[in-house]
Amino acid sequence: MAIVPVCVGDGLPAGLRVVYRPSDLSPGGAILDREGADVGSALRRTKASCDYEDPLPVVRYDAQAGERSLDLLRWGLVPCWAKDIKVGFANINAKAEGIENRPAFREAFQRRRCLVRVDNFYEWKKTATGKQPYAVALAYRRLMALAGLWENWRSPAGDWIRSFAIITTEPNELCAQLHNRMPAVLRPES
Repeated sequence: MAIVPVCVGDGLPAGLRVVYRPSDLSPGGAILDREGADVGSALRRTKASCDYEDPLPVVRYDAQAGERSLDLLRWGLVPCWAKDIKVGFANINAKAEGIENRPAFREAFQRRRCLVRVDNFYEWKKTATGKQPYAVALAYRRLMALAGLWENWRSPAGDWIRSFAIITTEPNELCAQLHNRMPAVLRPES
């Protein structure tokens, strides 16, 4: 992994920076979700960072179909039993330790795991003058897969919303210099 300081100013990154190149995902650049809708425009985003509630491409396993799918899910997991979508704000990350016992994540952990592909993520280091953001990426600059959980939630109006959370863990030696947590980065062979 490599750590690069990010300039502070307008446009300060809020969360994940996601860069998807169509050639990484499908031949010919056509990127379709399970229903056949083109999600390519969302994948080819020019926005430098992604915020809570943004729809992001997530790779999930559909047990009924027996295959993986690439779908746009809302960042901030909303448990199926939640009464309000605002619950998702508290669930953008899921702490790995004890995840199987937390009501918000328990069922998703058992049945609905996913991969969140990113080229880097941001951590903020506390300094004497505030916080300094740092971009954390793989040293060889390839995409990485973060462990995640996803869930279906039905709004009071009857709309189905799929959402996800990123699993976090104790930091590795490099990230420990910045923060006491980091996303669970999966090895390519996982």
